[in-house]
Amino acid sequence: MKLELKHVAAYLPYGLTGQDHNGKKMRLTPILLAHIESDRIGFTPYLRPLSDLTKDIDVNGERFVPYEINDVVELMVRDNDMECLCEFEGDISKNTGLPYTIIQLLHEWHFDTFGLIEAGLAIDINTLLIDEGF
Repeated sequence: MKLELKHVAAYLPYGLTGQDHNGKKMRLTPILLAHIESDRIGFTPYLRPLSDLTKDIDVNGERFVPYEINDVVELMVRDNDMECLCEFEGDISKNTGLPYTIIQLLHEWHFDTFGLIEAGLAIDINTLLIDEGF
């Protein structure tokens, strides 16, 4: 599997950050998107594993536990088993039956909904030295 436009386009409105092949930090932009599929520019996104849904995370300077947000939890529990979702491996966008609004929130919070970390196409942000509020 290789990183494709369909894997990163959903994150574009939310300021996805990653690194190039030299380890230089870069932000996903429309221009970069155009080059991803052509392999002219390397990009490896920083994403959160789904197991972080039950952990305290920082998003734009705000700290919270996604699982504890009532509206999100209510929708996730109603449509799916939360523990199962946190342990899910692979592409949840095709398999969970979650409402699109929940998938959008997962993208906004930079959760790996396509199994990119497991495939070696994304970097788990928990492995970075400094959590920069992704």
